[in-house]
Amino acid sequence: MDLKCVDDVIVTPDKDCFQMTRKLATMEGILTGGSGGSAVFAGLQYAKKLTEKDYMVILVPDTGMRYLSKIYNDEWMKENQYFESEVHLKVADILSAKRKHKARGNGKLATAKPTDTLFGAMGVMRKNDISQLPVFEKNRVVGTVMEDAVLGMMLKGRDIKKMIVREAMTQPLPVMTPEARVESVLRYFTPTAPPSSSRRASPRSTS
Repeated sequence: MDLKCVDDVIVTPDKDCFQMTRKLATMEGILTGGSGGSAVFAGLQYAKKLTEKDYMVILVPDTGMRYLSKIYNDEWMKENQYFESEVHLKVADILSAKRKHKARGNGKLATAKPTDTLFGAMGVMRKNDISQLPVFEKNRVVGTVMEDAVLGMMLKGRDIKKMIVREAMTQPLPVMTPEARVESVLRYFTPTAPPSSSRRASPRSTS
């Protein structure tokens, strides 16, 4: 490419490109790939600078046949957070609603300390119907108790009544701010990744 012939460069986020790709198929009958969606999205952005006397030609490269299982797959788009959320929520909204839910006790975050018994930590998870428990030490998150990991230890014959949390805890959960959009949090919810915790959570230790 001769960069001397390039007048401008427009960065196109994947989410906008893929959504435009799908719009081209549903609204214009053009089955193109992500590159085609990128070209049209960038063209529409640049068109805002033009007047009624200007003409624009957008070259739509690629075909959508190779993207039927991805860009044109609703489940793939949802899993990768490329769909626009119909409800705009923040982490603070979820926490506020959870505190109002009487069935969840006093609304405080269930936690454990590194010196708590592992058996007691499992009891807290069962009581709160959760499978991950953040571990706090001196008001700082230092780890996480994962239910499946503890169950694995039990299957190997470990006596969790004689173990403390520090022996079984893993890395801390990702911490999100209350202002974070729910869409940005959902990307952490994968089959291999745990949920997140919020900075303003009020910890409640095991007894």
